[in-house]
Amino acid sequence: MINIAFVEDDLNFLELFNSFCDEYAANNKLDFNYHHFGNAEVFLEKCKTTAFDLVFMDIELPGLNGMETSKKLRQMDSKVVIVFVTNMASFAIEGYQVNAFDFILKPLVKQTFFMKMDRIVEKIKSEEDCFISLSYAHQQKLININELVIVDVRDHYIEFVLKHETVRFRGSLKNYEEQLYAFGFLKCNNHSLVNPRFIIKVDKDMLIMRDYQTEITRNKKKQFLESFALYLGKH
Repeated sequence: MINIAFVEDDLNFLELFNSFCDEYAANNKLDFNYHHFGNAEVFLEKCKTTAFDLVFMDIELPGLNGMETSKKLRQMDSKVVIVFVTNMASFAIEGYQVNAFDFILKPLVKQTFFMKMDRIVEKIKSEEDCFISLSYAHQQKLININELVIVDVRDHYIEFVLKHETVRFRGSLKNYEEQLYAFGFLKCNNHSLVNPRFIIKVDKDMLIMRDYQTEITRNKKKQFLESFALYLGKH
């Protein structure tokens, strides 16, 4: 299932947009789950509890506009696919600021829309969730890598800090390092591996993340910054 948010205040346009999405999904045997938002504030509040795969963002919204809304969204989720919807192509050029994947022009043309959807769906499928298994206290737990913010070790306890929960048990980071490196996690000190998608900013020797922060030690800083720059270049 692909979880889609429409941030759009024009109900007539939204009705046509929905019908095209329904037709595309039927033609390609896809399952779309829709969420509609008439303004940015309600949408951003929903993003605190719901992860979207795709956001169609109208640039001209009442109150907070689509560009500013997308900047706030990127602080919560660096991976979600953002597609701007606008009647002026010049606005969409600014999308690079928030790593927008594409833009759709009004009025909507079905054939063009379907071609863009082919690229969008391919992008989403390439970002599908991956899981790793944690073994502790005679049990196993699968965790979603795309929900994992940071893995941190303190006093022989390892914490897997996810977006909506923290899993803590006695363990060693070495048992999971190889798997996490394979998923693009970065080491910023001797006891932490971080998911770069949740990095909000690097502030001197501190790494600011979603609801979390940790230090960047001097001996790790150069390699960390180089690795993070490579990540940004690819995303």
